Amino acid sequence: MKLHRTEIARATAICLATVAMAAHAQTAPESANLGAVTVTGIRASMEKSLETKRAADGLVEVVSAEDVGKMPDRNLADSLQRLSTVAVRTDYDEAEKVSMRGTNPDMSLILFNGHSVSGGDWYIADQQSSSRSTSLSLMPSSVLNQALVYRTSQANVVDGGLAGTINVTTRKPLAQRENLGGVVSVGMSYAALPNKTAPDLNASINWKNDEGTLGAIVQMFSEKRFLRRDSVTRNGLNFGWTQIDTAAMRGITDASLAGTGLKASDLNGVRMPSAMGTEFVEGVRDRKGGMLSLQWKPTPQMDLTLTSLQTNMNANNYGRSMGSAIESMLRGNSYYPSASAPNGGTLPATRVYAYIRNPVIETATSVWGPELKYLKSAEIVFPNGTKPMAVGNADNSYRDGASASSGFTDLDFKYQFSDRLTLNGLLSTTRGVGETKEDQGIGFVRFGTGFTYALNGLKEAPDFAYIGAGTAVPVLNADGSGFQANTQRNSASRTVDQENSLALNLEYEQESGPWTKLEVGVRHADHRRNFQRWVYTRKRIAYDPLPTSGVESYPSDFGSALGGNFDKTGFYYNQDTMQSWIDNQWKSISPEWDRLMSSAIDMREQQSAIFAMQNFESGKLSGNVGVRSVRTLVNANVPISIPTGVCAKTEPGKPIVPCAKYPTAIVDAANLYNWYDGTPFNKFGGTTMWYLQPTEKTFWNLLPSVNLRYELDKNMVLRLAGSKTIGRQNYNVWGGGTGTPTCRDGICTVTGPNPELKPMTSENFD
Repeated sequence: MKLHRTEIARATAICLATVAMAAHAQTAPESANLGAVTVTGIRASMEKSLETKRAADGLVEVVSAEDVGKMPDRNLADSLQRLSTVAVRTDYDEAEKVSMRGTNPDMSLILFNGHSVSGGDWYIADQQSSSRSTSLSLMPSSVLNQALVYRTSQANVVDGGLAGTINVTTRKPLAQRENLGGVVSVGMSYAALPNKTAPDLNASINWKNDEGTLGAIVQMFSEKRFLRRDSVTRNGLNFGWTQIDTAAMRGITDASLAGTGLKASDLNGVRMPSAMGTEFVEGVRDRKGGMLSLQWKPTPQMDLTLTSLQTNMNANNYGRSMGSAIESMLRGNSYYPSASAPNGGTLPATRVYAYIRNPVIETATSVWGPELKYLKSAEIVFPNGTKPMAVGNADNSYRDGASASSGFTDLDFKYQFSDRLTLNGLLSTTRGVGETKEDQGIGFVRFGTGFTYALNGLKEAPDFAYIGAGTAVPVLNADGSGFQANTQRNSASRTVDQENSLALNLEYEQESGPWTKLEVGVRHADHRRNFQRWVYTRKRIAYDPLPTSGVESYPSDFGSALGGNFDKTGFYYNQDTMQSWIDNQWKSISPEWDRLMSSAIDMREQQSAIFAMQNFESGKLSGNVGVRSVRTLVNANVPISIPTGVCAKTEPGKPIVPCAKYPTAIVDAANLYNWYDGTPFNKFGGTTMWYLQPTEKTFWNLLPSVNLRYELDKNMVLRLAGSKTIGRQNYNVWGGGTGTPTCRDGICTVTGPNPELKPMTSENFD
């Protein structure tokens, strides 16, 4: 990126100096000279951002922190959401990830000081998905010096941002105004729903010698926040919106709609929510870390900066949900309570299909333009006389030991061979870990005779209620209504993400017509991603009875600010009660045996690139044109299933006996085999076994780019940019395991990796 000098800062300083001189004219001697006035704080940050954006050749957005501690944000995602082209995804009441051009966060590349930063995510679903998105909840805004958002790429920008690239830079010691200075910020955060306060502390000290050749910055931060989320969702525990299909939803007939003025054919294709429910979530975010930056200029030609940042966040969370099963009821997938709970329900001899009563159909214009019919309100009920069947679900999920850490160390060096030739280098290493030590949960099925709802628009929660389902307590009533446990789980997850990289760039200043600077460079990065999930073994065939104590209800003010008239009741076990009960049902045999190989990820990705970029300027026209050649080499050990009975498991604690037919089979992992206490070992017990199949694939991409800037006048700049960008597939797509098959109406689907998938490409014009 080439910068063009402007008069914005100079004009501002002159204006402020004039005002200051007028204010002191009555008391100051005539000979007094007033120095330049320096703008600091948030106003200076805005000024610097505007100046950088105007002077850039490319299409960029900028947010700057002129002074440490002056950004009024919780984390970096908060800071970046100030930019018009950046969207923020909020998780657990705090900005979490950013995206560009309306795409997923996976398709935007986040850099720190020009290199990738590893992270493993604190939320278990994100750990398991192994996406490329970067969680910025680990990074406080106080580490920010400047963030530069490239809406269209250029040849000297690191590849991988399909929709755009954001480069966050940290402060350099020798760029600070004072030789010795510091900032200490102490505060408290209050969260209204949990009614709790938590302390915040940020401290930074910077030093440099009088010669301006050696400096250091030391920064520490500790921030804590308690969270509570009350929410209503139209998606519930199922699949979001669906379409009415009377061929599969056989309870919807002309006879069932008698008196409504509608026929079954009128409902075909009408949109409706497949489920609806509530969520009550509590959690904590305890973020601690620090940053060290050392800068040394041993000669006028050489500049060395070493920066190291480490941040850790503990994020224990407890989620409770209550959801309906509208679509399952209509498709005839409901069942009666089980006689041997908590092992699932009892299917009826023939399917029982719910039908729709009192339907109200309306039309709305979708965001894509076409008008769509949707079911605004209805009662979904089983035929008269039907005993209570499954009408919904409830879930208690406590994640103890949920945490994430991220850190990097980079060495940024610059050597000027002559007035025209400069070498820039960047050596970096980064490592991130995401972990959930205990993912414990109990799932329930709710039994009743129906469910009723009415949608109230986007700004108000819907109305809904359960019919004939009893009260919200974990008890199955004598008439078959109420709740029955059907699932329990006890597992752990851990993601490790790390990368080492080296980049070298040569810049040659030119004095040849319109050509101003030629840049060439190379970069190589070695990235590794590992994910492992452990599922513990049940101690006994039968579960112990569920606790009768330790049951709590949703708060009395749950959902009070959401509007709508919906069922606000719910229950959950307190943390100690649930943990104690779960721990008494499950056991860990060994880290090797507890592994679930179907979800394992073990892959290595090597990225290599070479680029050339020519900068030019002719009168009011300036810009750059370049090309970047990229190679991506992917090596992955992909879990492949083995037919049941082909390979035998090795009993824990005994020497491993390889499988003759599949020598690389994982024979020392349970894969959901429950070896109950006091029972003989079954070497063919459990689910499908797996072996690891090594895969290797190389992808080449050529990425041209052009950025043009034309200064129409001193107040207006015209820009035109075009670039080709790539976005590499998520790690689980190239190297993950095979998922659990899901079936609907006799059609089953299964997800799995595909090492043949090429990186996604995009041609961007702005």
